[in-house]
Amino acid sequence: IQSQLDQGEPFADVARKFSEDPGSASAGGDLGCFSSGTMIPEFERAAIALVPGQVSDPLLTTFGYHLIQLHEKREGELCASHILLRIQSTGDDRERALTTLRDLRERAVGGQDFAQLAREHSEDPGSARQGGLWQGLERDNLPPIVEPHIRHLGLGGVSDPFVLETGGHILKINDDYSTLESLVREELVDVRMEEVIGDYRKLIHVEVRLDDEWLWDPVTQSSPSETLAPVQDGG
Repeated sequence: IQSQLDQGEPFADVARKFSEDPGSASAGGDLGCFSSGTMIPEFERAAIALVPGQVSDPLLTTFGYHLIQLHEKREGELCASHILLRIQSTGDDRERALTTLRDLRERAVGGQDFAQLAREHSEDPGSARQGGLWQGLERDNLPPIVEPHIRHLGLGGVSDPFVLETGGHILKINDDYSTLESLVREELVDVRMEEVIGDYRKLIHVEVRLDDEWLWDPVTQSSPSETLAPVQDGG
C-alpha cells in the first residue's frame, strides 16, 4: 500500500481498495475534521505531526495499522483521511462478541437509546464521531448475506446478533429515516468491505463497532477501552 502511494496513486483511491474501516473506506478514507481530544492520543499525535498533504508512516493502534493523510490544520481542528488494516481475532473472540451483542440488543430492545449505546461502545474510527453514520449502502438492494436478518423487521426493529465475515452485527431499522443502523463487533478478518457491500441505490445508516479489550493485542499504550472517536447522536 505504501509503495502505491509512493508511486503517486491518490490516497483516496488506495483507501477505497484496501481500507478495512467500513465507515470511511467508501469515502476514500475521509474522516472529516475533528477537534483536539476526539481521536485516541497516538492517532492524534501522528496526525498533528504531519503537514497538509503528507502521509504518515504506518501507525499501530488498538484498531490496527493506519496510514494517515493530513488535509488541513485549522484552529483547534485537524482534517484527515486514513487507511486502516485490522488485526485478526479468534473463534473465541467471536463468541465473546456475540455475548456482548446479545446484552446490547437486550438493552436496546428494553428502551435504551441506540445512539447512546453507540456512543458508549463504538470503535469505528471513521463513523463513530458521526453517531456511527456509515454512508455507502443502499436500502433497496442489501447484500444477500445481510437481507435475511432484517427482512422480517419492521421500522424500529432490532435484529438478533449474527456473524458475517466482517464481524458480528446487530441491525436496527431506524423509524425516523427508514434507514439501517448497525452495532458491529469486528472480527478483524482480512476482507475488503468493498467486495461485500457493492453498489446500492438508496442510502442507509450505519456500522458501529463495539469496544472490548479482547478485540485487540495490547501493543499500544492506550487503554483497550478507549475508542478512536466518540460518536455523536446520528439520529
